[in-house]
Amino acid sequence: MISFDGTFYTIADPLFEMTIPAWEGYEPDTADQADATITFPDGSRRYATFMTLHVIQKLMDKNARTGESLGGRYFWCSDLIIIRDVGFEEMAAAIRDLIESGGSSRPAASSTLLTMPWSGECSASGAGDGNRTSAVSLGTASITA
Repeated sequence: MISFDGTFYTIADPLFEMTIPAWEGYEPDTADQADATITFPDGSRRYATFMTLHVIQKLMDKNARTGESLGGRYFWCSDLIIIRDVGFEEMAAAIRDLIESGGSSRPAASSTLLTMPWSGECSASGAGDGNRTSAVSLGTASITA
């Protein structure tokens, strides 16, 4: 279930709660990128950045034009989870699967997934659409799904 308080979207799941800040132009059913705080039942929090391959391609193309990241030759983002389809439900499904595949209340790869808060950011700022000032991620691991 997705709720909205005017500032944050919250996705409630029995295994976690995911909070995503509202960005202008990004709706729950069509968001192709988001930064999220994942809160587990024990109160611990982890962080993730979600992007589709299309968003990453746009960022790399922008960097090729601007010269950033060796002229768009690479893309780096800590705690990245790549999703195939858009929307907050897809993002929540990825987190749910990561948790369930570990058979515990934490992701299976807890030593590398969503483990250390406040550590990184992406190599590019936003997708070049003016709606987002940064692509900041607040954790450490990179996961592709």
